[in-house]
Parts: sequence; structure tokens; C-alpha cells
Amino acid sequence: MKVGDVVNFVSRSWVTDRYYPNPGVVHKIQTGPSALSDKPVAKATILWSDSSITTEHACYLEVISESR
Repeated sequence: MKVGDVVNFVSRSWVTDRYYPNPGVVHKIQTGPSALSDKPVAKATILWSDSSITTEHACYLEVISESR
């Protein structure tokens, strides 16, 4: 995943059971430490189709169209 990619929010968990106006465009990618492991966690800031902006963990984002 990289800046400019078109993504959908995908989760099968009730914890993240909220509406996301798919699709969205990756605006920014950040990595930082995880609270649960030594591996860094990737987060992406997404501009959604309804003009809202959120930051989501990369594991919940599915790339549907890559930027060039």
C-alpha cells in the first residue's frame, strides 16, 4: 500500500462494525511502535468518498486500485 492507492475498509469483527464510505484514497502512511509486540504498526490516513478523513490500521485496508 502506498500514497495514492484506492482502498476499501474491510473487517469482519463486531469491534469495527461501523460505516465507512468506501472507497477511499490513501493520503499518508505512518509507522510506529505497537503496544502489543516489537513489530512496528502501519497506519494510513484515508480521504473517504464522502470527504471525511480518518486514520486506520493498515490491516483493515484492502487495496482495490494501485496508484502509478
